[in-house]
Amino acid sequence: MPVSAEDTQQIGLGILQRIAVREKARLHKEFLTRLYELPQAQEMLICGSMALHGVYLHKRWSKDLDFEASTKVALGFQEIAAQAGLNITLREGWKGPHNSMTAVPYVFSSSSAFYPEVAIGVEIFPYEQRFVAAEHRAFTTEVGEQVMVIVKPLAEMMAAKIGCMFQRNKATDFADLWFGLSSDRCLAFQARDLIRNGMCEAGNFTPPSVISADYLLERLSRLQDTWQEDLSVYLTQVPDFAQVRGDLSRWLPLFDTQSRK
Repeated sequence: MPVSAEDTQQIGLGILQRIAVREKARLHKEFLTRLYELPQAQEMLICGSMALHGVYLHKRWSKDLDFEASTKVALGFQEIAAQAGLNITLREGWKGPHNSMTAVPYVFSSSSAFYPEVAIGVEIFPYEQRFVAAEHRAFTTEVGEQVMVIVKPLAEMMAAKIGCMFQRNKATDFADLWFGLSSDRCLAFQARDLIRNGMCEAGNFTPPSVISADYLLERLSRLQDTWQEDLSVYLTQVPDFAQVRGDLSRWLPLFDTQSRK
């Protein structure tokens, strides 16, 4: 289930931070509602941890909104958003794309009853082509409000999580993969086939063609000392590290892209 306003008290957040979570949830709904009223938004797929949990898993909260869109839409999104009355600006210090796969970072800000201004980050990851059909589903904010969105399929986001685990060493990536596979082990085979067939384009986090379970488990082991601290900000109940590692030691080999079809 989504993290409720009451649940955030168990995360160890102070009262101002709990208010901030609720305010960001309000912004998430406002942004998504206005965005998906635009015809151009049919090219925009919500992705990342916010989509993973807001649409499919409902295990933790996140901070920012990530999307995938064609390169043209990604670079011109400021003008597109303005048509929906969304006040977004390019993130300060951004120097422009280094390549066609670089995410374009925006900031969406709005007035608040509690703060002069509340802002969320919005990143647009350009893609050259789509291989898997998007899905229309309900997105649930951290305080239980819903809005219809266009989202990447769960198996494709699991494949992207594998890419994240190779590119960075974050406890949230391993926890997200564990949550997903705990719900349906078949996701591993579906994600593996997408990776093997080159059908998972996820910007900087596109998974490699060869998956090494031992390498990923070694990276996971480095996170043991900070596991609880890293995840307690996002979860009311942090999964036991030993259980996660034990389960992933069995499940990660299912992603072996070198196995026979």
